[in-house]
Amino acid sequence: MPMIGSLILSPSAVQMRELLHFATRRSQELVDITDEVTGVVRRSGISDGLVHVDAQGATAAVMIHCRDDPGEPG
Repeated sequence: MPMIGSLILSPSAVQMRELLHFATRRSQELVDITDEVTGVVRRSGISDGLVHVDAQGATAAVMIHCRDDPGEPG
């Protein structure tokens, strides 16, 4: 069987998991979770890596949206 890919995980690799819960009031609602995710990253103390955001549930989704703030890089 050919090797399609490999995963090398250093013994010093740091992983962290934190669950965030959000309540919505309407059936369709856009919730900005930037500050909450930023807070998780800061609390982790990890300075280099990836953040994985996943919406659990059949009716939830994650959307990336550039802020309309002129001060934000676009």
